[in-house]
Amino acid sequence: MHTEDGAKEMQLGDAYTLVVPTYNRPEMLTALLRYFVASEIVRHPGAVICAAVSPYQATRNEGRQMIAEDQFLLIHVATPFEVCEQRDPKGMYARARRGEITGFTGIDDPYEPPAHPDLVLTTLDADECARRVLHLLEARGFARPRVLG
Repeated sequence: MHTEDGAKEMQLGDAYTLVVPTYNRPEMLTALLRYFVASEIVRHPGAVICAAVSPYQATRNEGRQMIAEDQFLLIHVATPFEVCEQRDPKGMYARARRGEITGFTGIDDPYEPPAHPDLVLTTLDADECARRVLHLLEARGFARPRVLG
């Protein structure tokens, strides 16, 4: 499913929605609105995992301010730029390099790595990333620890 602004949206049960915005600067500012929606869900009490494309520290700071400090976790998916290009099934990086797309993060628009993420992941091993995210959620009280047996 897509939102009005073209973002991909996936319902993950009653209380979880994953929203992945598209890639230009005006649309990334829409990420602020997604942070706001997330803050409202958290206030009433719900849980949100929001995969917002937010290459600017200021946008991430605004998101953190909208959500209570103890309810906000920033997970930085530190994928090497070359890997992003290799994984690009739509050829958007190539189009941006040719000048067909402007305002593309990492090509002609800046990327500011998070200053203090709660967790840094690479995307080279998806299972390990999932384990590390779950461990962080458990450690911070957002998920109950699993009992294996």
